[in-house]
Amino acid sequence: HQAWPAEAGEKSYLGFTLYKENRDSVDALSRLARGLGVGQNLFMFAGTKDKRGITTQRVNAYKLHPDKLIKLMAKQPFGDSIVVGDLRYEEVPLRLGMHGGNRFMIVLRDCSCSEGELEQALSSLQAVGFVNYFGLQRFGASDDAATHKLGIALLKSDFHSVLEMILSVGRDGERSEEAAAR
Repeated sequence: HQAWPAEAGEKSYLGFTLYKENRDSVDALSRLARGLGVGQNLFMFAGTKDKRGITTQRVNAYKLHPDKLIKLMAKQPFGDSIVVGDLRYEEVPLRLGMHGGNRFMIVLRDCSCSEGELEQALSSLQAVGFVNYFGLQRFGASDDAATHKLGIALLKSDFHSVLEMILSVGRDGERSEEAAAR
């Protein structure tokens, strides 16, 4: 067991940026924990990231020695699917909900519309945004808007029912500004 580095000072956490592809946050951190020989609960983060995206997020770990992480990652045990970087000592552990929100970069490929139509759609997106509802994380656990019911309606292209289910159902613990947005 390596001693906690003196240059960390009073800071007790090693923070790093986790890059991952084709796996959710829990799976990526589980693999990282196994590779390091530590428990998965050593890692703290502000929110989970979807498996289907290429994502980055900040993670920290209580007194995880940076040399241990650097040594593991130098072997590239996960190929390019899990990479860490931007290591630095941090004072405060991350907790769920501590992030200020997510930023997304959406890549459009093989668009079959005119440049004018695309510009109009992008202007609308910029002006009014879009509802970001997909998956259990977004729908919650409501019986009235259960994920399987929403999925069936989506597969049937019954978008009226989908929107009705999503927008009509309150969520346990929903904040007033969330209810207003819904």
